[in-house]
Parts: sequence; C-alpha cells; structure tokens
Amino acid sequence: MWVDLEVTPIMNRTLASTVTAVVLAATAGCANDDQASRVAVSTDNPSTAYQLAVVDGNTPQDEASPVVTRYQQALDDAAGRCTQGAEASGTEPGVGDLAVRLHQLQPGGWTALSALQSIVAAVPPSAGKLDCVDVVAALTRLVRK
Repeated sequence: MWVDLEVTPIMNRTLASTVTAVVLAATAGCANDDQASRVAVSTDNPSTAYQLAVVDGNTPQDEASPVVTRYQQALDDAAGRCTQGAEASGTEPGVGDLAVRLHQLQPGGWTALSALQSIVAAVPPSAGKLDCVDVVAALTRLVRK
C-alpha cells in the first residue's frame, strides 16, 4: 500500500482550526463563564508546541505550561535532526506538520508528541540533518506493513 505524504503549509491552518475547535468544545460544557475562562486559550498566536499539545487533547493554560514544554523539547530535538523547521516555510512542511500527518495516518497509534519523538529516534545523530519528509514516509511504510 502506498501512502501519499504530500504535506503543505495548509496544514498549519488545519492545525489552527483544530485548536479552535478543541477550545470551543472544552468551553461548551462549562456551567458558567468562570469555568470557561479557565479553559480558554490564553495566547493570541499559539506556538507550534502549544498547537500540537492541543491536537493531542491537552488543554494547556498558556505557553509556559509543562505540557507545552514537553512538545517544545521534542521540536527542539527534531530541529537538530531535520532540515525542516518547526513551522512550514513556503511550500516546505514544518516538523509540526509532519507530526500531525503521522498522527492522522495512524489514528490511535501515534500522538503528535510520539510522532515527533519517533522522527527524532529514526535519524541517528551521526547522520546530520535529513529531510524528515523522507523519514516520515519510511516510518509510515514500516508501520503500515
């Protein structure tokens, strides 16, 4: 089975839409405005780490949240192994986009965080920086067999 791994910057908009949907769903069940204010996103321009945490079902209060720190560490680790940055640039997908794509292709199998960690683990430090689109394609192929 062949898997198309075309990832484009449009995924960033999809990721932002997912963040909005998760926050709206979380606040919808609140009994009053006080409860909702504790769930609402406290940043106007959330980082990639924050957005990935939300995709995985977390509800961090702010960028300094320990859960966001774990995602940022994984993105920093990937920066040392991948030619891509954390966010998309032009037509080049970001590592965050690649993690979301792995998460989408393997529902129940990968969280965005474990996808990031798998990307990092798949690139030996001695290899230098690699194109992680190829790494994600290989991981997907291995898992689907």
